[in-house]
Amino acid sequence: MPTKICKTCNQEKDVENFRWTNKRWRCNECNVCFRKRYRAYNKLPKTRVRHMVHDMNKSARKRKFDCDITEADVFRMYEDQNGKCALTGFDMTLGSSDDLIEKRYAASCDRIDNERGYTADNVWLVTARANSIKSDMTLDEIFEWCQAVTRHLSDTQLPTTKLS
Repeated sequence: MPTKICKTCNQEKDVENFRWTNKRWRCNECNVCFRKRYRAYNKLPKTRVRHMVHDMNKSARKRKFDCDITEADVFRMYEDQNGKCALTGFDMTLGSSDDLIEKRYAASCDRIDNERGYTADNVWLVTARANSIKSDMTLDEIFEWCQAVTRHLSDTQLPTTKLS
């Protein structure tokens, strides 16, 4: 079987370990090195924000909502909020992570009013976990639910564990 030398790791490998660039040529970088580079690229804040904006546009099209948020808007919101979640005040991260705990604190764009689109006056940054918990609730509903949970736990004396 023919071999090829990877330009990144300088190892000689079977050509089957190199992706096709088109129907006639193979990449100069092996699949292992490509995956490492691609994974690192996807963890960068600018890449994460690009994906967030893409996902917002896709969601808006599906729901027939407006979406005028840009990558610059997301970075501006992050700075305006001092890197803090608008709902919890927790520190957020803009980059991506493989760690499940860190993923909870990844910044996520949330519509304040779920009946409206992704517009500058209707979007804020929250942690992915807060966005998941809030789901489609209004601010009044999330406040009511949080109070009910707190009240119930203090009334029933159920054992609780500290969240880390």
